[in-house]
Amino acid sequence: MYFMLHIGKTGGTYTQHLFSSIPAARNLVRFLDHQFTLEAALDRFPQQKAVFAIRDPLDLFTSGFYSRMRKGQPRHCVPWSAEETIAFAAFQTPNQLAEALSSPQSELRDLAEFSMRSIYHVARCLHFYLRSAAFVRQSRSRISFILRQEALDEDIQRFLAKNGIAAAHTPISDDLVRHSTPAHMDRTLSPTAVRNLTVWHKVDLEIYGECRALASEINAA
Repeated sequence: MYFMLHIGKTGGTYTQHLFSSIPAARNLVRFLDHQFTLEAALDRFPQQKAVFAIRDPLDLFTSGFYSRMRKGQPRHCVPWSAEETIAFAAFQTPNQLAEALSSPQSELRDLAEFSMRSIYHVARCLHFYLRSAAFVRQSRSRISFILRQEALDEDIQRFLAKNGIAAAHTPISDDLVRHSTPAHMDRTLSPTAVRNLTVWHKVDLEIYGECRALASEINAA
């Protein structure tokens, strides 16, 4: 048996739904909630190996922003915290928030930094769960599989096959099940926004690169 971290906006809800629909896979993975980090889970479940999904940190930022703006709807309905209420009163798109990180106006810049640390799925990015690229390398022997959000169905199929479950699954396109950002929402990030986010997510980008390299080694093993 494995445990799977639920790193927000990387396809964890969809993966759990899919596994529950495949009889042979229902008891294969212990799905953890958002509170577990890799370090905590490795300590809590010493006999089990880790599975988790990753996503480009800038894509994760955009998806996390809109997920919390919608309060998780329509699949969930989690009210904003007091801090999130302040953040969404100030910024209506992820691009506005990201650009404000380099605003010449100190009050706007401070508000942007406050918002980055206060919006749940924006603040809880890869480093919250995985700590650092060095920690991922250190934990390599306890990591069994890394799903890539952009190839989630393909990687789920590979993981099942790796565990002797040959039955093919049919990808689910329903946005409610996939818990996807609605297509009409503006995901555009300007060059300024990208530059600011690249600086802000320096550690997360290092983790992401390490995880992609590790996935290419262990997923096919």
